[in-house]
Amino acid sequence: MAAGEWMEGFIITHYIIVMELDPEFALDKKVKAHGLKGEYREGFLFKAKAGVIFQGTGQTEAGEFITINWSKGKPKGRDTWFTQGIGGTWKNPVKWESVAVDRGVIPLGSRLEIEAYPGRTFVAWDTGGAINGKHIDIFLGPTTLAEGNTYGRKKSRVRLLK
Repeated sequence: MAAGEWMEGFIITHYIIVMELDPEFALDKKVKAHGLKGEYREGFLFKAKAGVIFQGTGQTEAGEFITINWSKGKPKGRDTWFTQGIGGTWKNPVKWESVAVDRGVIPLGSRLEIEAYPGRTFVAWDTGGAINGKHIDIFLGPTTLAEGNTYGRKKSRVRLLK
C-alpha cells in the first residue's frame, strides 16, 4: 500500500473494552475466575458475543483492566484464564486513535486516514486475532455494548499518510 493513495474495499469494525458496569450484566451473579482475585459478574467475564471472553479485554467495577491470558491456550468458557492489565502488540491502545490491522497489508506504526471518519488520524498499533486482509478494527475504549454496537461494520477507503 503506497502512502497518499486511497485504497478501496476495507472493512471497518470497532473494538471495545467491555465494562462490568454495563447494564447488560447488572443482574448477573458474581463468580470467581482463573487468574483473578475476587469475584466478577458472570456475564461480564463469560457471555459469548458480549463479555471479556469475546471482547478480549474488560474494565471491572473497580476500574481495573483484565484481559484473556492467551499463554494458557485458546480460551474455552469457564476454563479461560485472565490476567490484570491491557496492551497491544506495538503499544497500549488509545481511544479513537489506535487500530488493529493485518501487518501484511498495513505495517505496524503506520498513520492512516479512514474515509468513513473524516478529520481523524489513526495509528496501526495492534494486529488482533481476527484481523485479516483489508480489515481494520478501531479501538473505542471502555464503553457499553449498546454504544459499541451503534458503530457496526462499515466499508471504507483507507490511505496511509506520509
